[in-house]
Amino acid sequence: MSDRFIKLPHHINDLLIRGSFNMTQVRILHVIIKYTYGYHRSWHPLSLTFLAEATGCIKRQVTRELTKLIEDKVVLARFEDGERLLRINPKVPY
Repeated sequence: MSDRFIKLPHHINDLLIRGSFNMTQVRILHVIIKYTYGYHRSWHPLSLTFLAEATGCIKRQVTRELTKLIEDKVVLARFEDGERLLRINPKVPY
């Protein structure tokens, strides 16, 4: 058995439990959680292509659902040196 795990704040777990997300959104959220909380980072650059490959979803679908998550303020995005950095909103309303 592996010792690898992700230490997750309760409010993020509550978001996943209580939020009304479709499966693509859940997959996107899990990838963002893995590459931020899983590696002790606040923000991480995640391209649409990477998210599509990591979730097994088509890029157009990932684009649409990530846009919804950002508009709903579940995910925060910022641009730095031409890269989009993502994170789960620590003050997300669920």
